[in-house]
Amino acid sequence: MRFFALLLVVLVLHSLAAGALSVTLSDQGTGVKSISSGTLLTTGNLTVLIYEALSGGDPIYNETFNAIVNGSWNVVLGGGSTALNLEFGRDYYKDYAINGEDATFANASGDPVDRQLFFSPLGDVGSTVLLRSDSTALGDYNATHVNFGINSTTGTLADNTITYATVCGGNFNRATGNYDTIAGGIQNVAQGGYGAVGGGAYNNASDLYAVISGGDNNLAQGEASSVAGGRLNVVTADLSSVGGGFANRATGAGSTVAGGYQSTATGLYSAIGGGLSNNASNTHAAIAGGEGNNATATYTFIGSGYQNVVNGSYGVVGGGYRNSAKGSWATVSGGTQNNASKDSSTVGGGDRNHASGTAATISGGALNLANGSYSAIGGGGSNAAGGYSSSIGGGLSNAARSDYSSIGGGAYNNASNSYATVAGGDSNIASGARSFVGGGLTNTASGEGSSVGGGSGNTASGINGPSVGGGYSNTASGASASVAAGYQNIAHYSFVGGGYGNDAYGNYAAISGGASNNASGIYAAASGGSSNRARGDYSLVGGLLMELTASADRSFLWGYNTSMVSFDDADSFIVFDSNFQVRNSTKGYSLVVNRTTGNVGIGTAAAGERLSVSGRINASGSITGNSGLDYAERFPASSHLSAGDVVVIDTQLEESVHQSSRPYDTTVAGVVSTEAAFMIGSGGTPIALAGRVPVKVTDENGAIATGDLLTTSSVPGHAMRCDISTQEGKLRCFGAVLGKAMEPCAARRCVITALVSLQ
Repeated sequence: MRFFALLLVVLVLHSLAAGALSVTLSDQGTGVKSISSGTLLTTGNLTVLIYEALSGGDPIYNETFNAIVNGSWNVVLGGGSTALNLEFGRDYYKDYAINGEDATFANASGDPVDRQLFFSPLGDVGSTVLLRSDSTALGDYNATHVNFGINSTTGTLADNTITYATVCGGNFNRATGNYDTIAGGIQNVAQGGYGAVGGGAYNNASDLYAVISGGDNNLAQGEASSVAGGRLNVVTADLSSVGGGFANRATGAGSTVAGGYQSTATGLYSAIGGGLSNNASNTHAAIAGGEGNNATATYTFIGSGYQNVVNGSYGVVGGGYRNSAKGSWATVSGGTQNNASKDSSTVGGGDRNHASGTAATISGGALNLANGSYSAIGGGGSNAAGGYSSSIGGGLSNAARSDYSSIGGGAYNNASNSYATVAGGDSNIASGARSFVGGGLTNTASGEGSSVGGGSGNTASGINGPSVGGGYSNTASGASASVAAGYQNIAHYSFVGGGYGNDAYGNYAAISGGASNNASGIYAAASGGSSNRARGDYSLVGGLLMELTASADRSFLWGYNTSMVSFDDADSFIVFDSNFQVRNSTKGYSLVVNRTTGNVGIGTAAAGERLSVSGRINASGSITGNSGLDYAERFPASSHLSAGDVVVIDTQLEESVHQSSRPYDTTVAGVVSTEAAFMIGSGGTPIALAGRVPVKVTDENGAIATGDLLTTSSVPGHAMRCDISTQEGKLRCFGAVLGKAMEPCAARRCVITALVSLQ
């Protein structure tokens, strides 16, 4: 009581000099719209006039501000070149002009009035006013530093209707609601009850439980709303908050703007983390950051980036530039100008991709379009997946427009029927149901279940799965027809293995290869060669310019001629050329005598020797050779060999031999034959496996006597005596014996005749 009495005396003495003081006031407004368009006024001028009477008289204050931005203003009256002189607690009247047009207010009854009544919160304090206060006021009461509780109804210092309003310090702060608190700062206002302002300047906590921690020119207008700091931030809904930043707005109940610049959270429980000019305008919409992002549907999210839009419920844009998630549950992870416009559609990234089918997916790339439901594009450029569950892995300008169609990659490929597939290549078309093109250039699989493996200009156009393996300009045009490869081959209900210009026209006919062959009979075949014709059913032709006519059913013809030779024998086996001809139409065996060489072929037309036999030989007598005395077989050799060399099996190279170089080698295989009596195999070195043959020997293990067992030595390609006089010698020789010496050798090295008998 002693403190209060002393304070009263000071104020009474000061009242002798009571009068108007130069003050500053914060003035804020929102929601200024154009009458013609109904949209927020982007920019404009605000003129503030203050009068001492409700009507008439000259204004005591008149100042114009270029302050309206996006329908809002926040100015300080008296803070510029025009002074604002007020007396504390006195009635004043305020008027506005926006862009030169006078504004009209509504009084408590709702009637229009030209000027708005307000009570001066600042100015000289008279002693009679202070006598009506029982609120707590701490600080010095003087004309330039006034802290007090003020009744929001009368504009005077608080009477008994205001409970425990507190101002701890600062300049020109007002706590006008029950239990309102202002810790400090300048020209802050707490007027809603249980509100608080921590500090800063020109802040206004105007609703129940509203809190502003600091900053300047912030407004917390919703119940339990809060502004942590920053400047020109506005919170107008219950339970909403702004953490900081500049000119951010949280106008939806429970909404949050953590920081940033000119961002707005208008949706229920919407949230913005930061950034610039972001807008979360629907329930539970959220934006983490970035610039110019707009989340307009319920439960949407934007991570970051620039001018991204989510207007489908539960949609997500992770970031990037001008991406759009328009469908419910739609997602765009990032990239540039991507669009996920249908429910559950997804774009991973890239540039200007559009997932416009339900649950459609584009992983990346540029200018891709997935407009079929459940369609998918992995990447690439300008690809289009328009069919239900269609897919494109990548590439350029590929199109999978039918249900379940797919393209792996490549360029300008088209899968245009159900379940059609193009794996890759360029300008390929799979237009038949369940058709397939593996790759290549300008191939077409137009038949149902048809396939082209690769190559160029190939066509599979029949039904029941016709196929072309590869090559160039081949055609499989009948049911189950097939061309494996080659050039300009045609298979109608038949098969062509390869070659050039072959035509398998008969049902189930086959041409192995060659050029310009024709198989037109049922199950007819041309084994190869050139310009052959198999016209009889089940007929087979090979060679050059050979023909079996339509009556030559079940016949075989092989031959060679300079002009077409025709046979009409049914059930025949025919071999023909200009030098010989063997024909047997009963048992099918052939005997060929080459008139030029004199060679004889049995079971074969290739009589390269005096007698060439294809098949088994059953001889009741003896067969005598007039030169060599050994039996040899040709083997591939992995080292240089000469006649008489001892060889062993090459353990590193399958079915090969090489020169011996190790004593007692159990892999010994034989001796290089000088002139074999019997030879089998071709294309390798003749190795004597049995019989008499010249062999190179050395005295490495002593002089060689006739009848000695021979084995390999350390001298490359040479045999040595195998000493079996001791048990140890017998063990070493076991499995390493080449044969027996038929001549002695007392010199250091010799070439002797040996009887090859591997043991």
